[in-house]
This record gives sequence, C-alpha cells and structure tokens, in this order.
Amino acid sequence: QVASTIANDISDKIESEKKQKEYTEGLERLNAAKDKFFSVVAHDLINPFQGLLGYIEILNSEEGNLTEEEKKQYISNLQTLSGNLYSLVKNLLHWSRLQSGTLKIQKTEINLCEIAEEVIKPLTINSLRKNIDIINQIPVGLTVYADEMSVRLILSNLITNSIKFTDNNGEITVYTKLKPEGVFLCVKDTGVGLSSEQKQLLFNGGSLLSAQGTHNEQGTGLGLVLCKQLIELHNGSINIDSLPHVGTTVELFIPNNI
Repeated sequence: QVASTIANDISDKIESEKKQKEYTEGLERLNAAKDKFFSVVAHDLINPFQGLLGYIEILNSEEGNLTEEEKKQYISNLQTLSGNLYSLVKNLLHWSRLQSGTLKIQKTEINLCEIAEEVIKPLTINSLRKNIDIINQIPVGLTVYADEMSVRLILSNLITNSIKFTDNNGEITVYTKLKPEGVFLCVKDTGVGLSSEQKQLLFNGGSLLSAQGTHNEQGTGLGLVLCKQLIELHNGSINIDSLPHVGTTVELFIPNNI
C-alpha cells in the first residue's frame, strides 16, 4: 500500500512537472510572438509612415518648384509605400488572429487558376515598374479543397516577395504540380535568390528576416511566416528552393484530404 502510494505520488509529480513545462514553453512562445509583433509595429510599420509623410511634405511645400517628372516619381513612390503598408497591416491582422487562435479556416472547393488571376492583377502595377512578367500557368478549371482567404493571402505574399527580390526584366511563374495525394502550388522567380544561411532564418520563430528589395523596397519576413502557418492549418507544407543570383521557387503542398 505504501509502495503504491509513493508510486502514485511520483506519477502525479511527473505529470505536474510535465504540465508546468508545457505551460512555461507556451508562455515563451507567446512572449516570442508578442516581441515579434511589437518589433514589426515599432520598426517596419513606422518606417513606411515616415516615408509617406516625407513625400507628402515635399509635394506640399515644393509643389511650384517640382517638374512634372518629379511629381510623377513622388506620386509613384507614394503609391508603392501605401501598397506595402497595406500589405503589412493585412499580414499583421491575420498573423495576430492566428496567434490568438481566433482565425479559423473554412475549406471549400476553389478554382485555383481564377484565384491566381485575381491575385496577380493588382500586383502587376508593381511588376510593370520593373518590367517583370508574371505568368500564370495553372490549368484552367483546376480546383483544390482549401480555405479561399488563406490561398489568396499566401499567393499575394509569395508573388509580392518575388516582385520585391527580382530585378528589372525578370520573370515570375505561378504553376502547379499534380500528385495523387494533392497539389503543389509553386511560385518561381528569376530573382536574387537566398543563401543557405538566409534560408535557415526564414521561419525562425524568434526573429524575422527583413531585407531590401532590388529597388530598395522595404518589408519583413512576416509574410512567409504567415504562409507557413496558414498552409500547416491545411495539413500541408512549404518548401523553398533557392540559389543566389539564380532565383527562388516556393512550393506549397495542398493535400486532397477534405
């Protein structure tokens, strides 16, 4: 009886320590997420606002002294900054909802080709500035069972990244590979690529990889972190194949399971 009691006490203690460890690890993850969130808000959200205010001030104070070409350039820069800011705020909103567990996916049968076309269309404004071709090679009528909002957000982030890191006269291709177990949705670019060290940092839970684009575009690694979390909610996966000065291919696996 005494031995049984001691064994139960030890078992309870082990279980209690296990729960305490899980609780502590959970708090550490939440703190890392909170720190990441405030880091983005404090740095990457403030910088675009400073840029917007700076260009607006120039346009207001120097309007009579600016040439038409200078005005067009400032307005173009304002448009780029506004688009980047909008994307960042949208990513922050969805990412924070993911962290809090309030974002739920709703899987339905969606037309992947049509969605890609709808995502690409507004992004061509930025791609045309760099003379980058975006080619949609997804077969017409191809459908997958997935959350439409997630797929739109993922594609938008991946194509925006490709535009950012591809230089003038480059090419971005969106295509699929069909497998019995599901569909691989791929975004390939002819951009600057990533080193092995940069690839290792892409999905680091404690930090965000931030780099300037080929035209000094600003951004964070939050979009890729968000893509990874969204595709994992579909029981899928993300893989990145990249070489410096060659380009990058991102493959997202969307399983057939309903």
